[in-house]
Amino acid sequence: MSLVHLTIDGKKIAVAPGTTILKAAQEAGIFIPTLCYLEGINEVGACHMCSVEIEGEEEPQPACITPVREGMVVHTDTPRIRKMREALQIRLRLAKAQAFSARDFKVDRSDSAIIRDPNKCIACLRCESVCHKMQTVGAIALQRLENRMVVAPIGSDSLAGTPCVQCGQCTHVCLTGALAERDQTAELLELLEDKGKHVVIQTSPASRVSLGEMFFLSPGEDVTGRMVAALRRLGFAKVFDTTLGADITAMEEAREFQDKLQKGRGLPHFTSCCGAWVRFVEQFYPQLVENLSSCKSPQQMLGALIKAYYAPRQGLDPGSVVVVSLTPCTSKKGEALRLKNSGHKDVDLVLTMREMGRLLRSKDIDLETMPEEDFDSPFGPGSGGGQIFGASGGVATSLLRTLGSWEGVPITELNWRAWAGEDLIQEALVNFKGKEIRALRVQTLGKARLILDKLASGELGEYHLVEVMACPGGCIGGGGQPIPSTQERLEARAEALKARDGGKAAWRLAQENPQVQEIYSQFLGNPGSPRAKELLHTFHASTSPRREEAQAQKKRGFLF
Repeated sequence: MSLVHLTIDGKKIAVAPGTTILKAAQEAGIFIPTLCYLEGINEVGACHMCSVEIEGEEEPQPACITPVREGMVVHTDTPRIRKMREALQIRLRLAKAQAFSARDFKVDRSDSAIIRDPNKCIACLRCESVCHKMQTVGAIALQRLENRMVVAPIGSDSLAGTPCVQCGQCTHVCLTGALAERDQTAELLELLEDKGKHVVIQTSPASRVSLGEMFFLSPGEDVTGRMVAALRRLGFAKVFDTTLGADITAMEEAREFQDKLQKGRGLPHFTSCCGAWVRFVEQFYPQLVENLSSCKSPQQMLGALIKAYYAPRQGLDPGSVVVVSLTPCTSKKGEALRLKNSGHKDVDLVLTMREMGRLLRSKDIDLETMPEEDFDSPFGPGSGGGQIFGASGGVATSLLRTLGSWEGVPITELNWRAWAGEDLIQEALVNFKGKEIRALRVQTLGKARLILDKLASGELGEYHLVEVMACPGGCIGGGGQPIPSTQERLEARAEALKARDGGKAAWRLAQENPQVQEIYSQFLGNPGSPRAKELLHTFHASTSPRREEAQAQKKRGFLF
């Protein structure tokens, strides 16, 4: 293949035909600032932050969409370009400040997870592109409102009236805070000051390898012990590990999957740990709801056990126990409102990594200087299989490890490989007592739609297990994680979880965890028992309750 030769800022380079100026510059180590650009998702040249001057052309051109051509001479840092970028930066600062001055639009607080402030929108299209192209949900779009172009809900005056699944990926790419997680730190502080409440917190597997980034520690740095210490300083009565909830999930879901395999019904089995994925199936593929696992997510399972198992043993009224979750996920906020246990919510409050990082800093609690402390019993450290729930493929791996040990088939790792050339969809084949179990792990809802469409049309072929995580990389790339979640950061977080599974964890299988054994022997009985079914499982709706919920919230005045 012949290469295209060009010059950028005096540096002669050669790149493949069709390469954009931006990519060519990046390959040559030349920095060009971007604003609206998201590789593979939003490449529209809308903001012109990446504009460059090309010799022979009168007007600057956006580097992100302008292809190279033979002999092209490009200048990325001229007086004219600098003035353009300065003007854009001023516009950006004004958009951020506008919320503190005159407001033209009402702030949409209708959704339980995401706040939308149109006053801050600069119409860069990043959120719209993620919602439509990566997640294929289509809840928001650029629209003209009151003579101004802003991103707004489609077909509704509120976000809660759309099919939004609360994945939070729009908040990850928003440059101005026009879309952000619903901050519940003030609610938490009030609860911590309430002497009549016993407030505990559980921390998700991914939290320990990402919270440190909020304190400028290295991506993927394991801060487990320091995180526990910091949360105790904040005032929590107990600090528990959601990883143990992941171990319980592996036990329950392995039993459910085993039953499906034996009966040959409800296959392929869909994992249900990701709340955004569950909403996606309910709203867009109601005919496949029965394929979803009935298991609650690890956060909800542990919340139910805290109130039904821990509270009575501590002489506490379950109604006085407040369960807070620290999670990388925005959809867990909505999930916590939906699921209850014997009249009590399993989880009362959910904080993302970003919320907790801001809160700790506001209290002058520096994660870097904290001592190492251990989780509290009876919900202490989980197994290695529970740790990897935080990364794509972890749920399927842990589930199959547990099932394999019951059946006398040792399974440690799954050999994942790209499916049909798709990097975000991978398959693994497991030899299981003379039979082959075929599993898929899927990242992002757009790729999940591809799989579900093929399943509905009969084109998918025979698969037994499908794990879907709505966010790139799984929970390590969740909508509530520190920004930006670059590919390098995702890989560092994933490697840190693998290290905990491979070396730091005392056990790799859920059923090897002594605390899991104790909970089953003293309280639950066996996986799939009537008590386990009552506390740890749920049902999924075949139609979405979101529109009815939105109307109810509007009547109650939540939208203002």
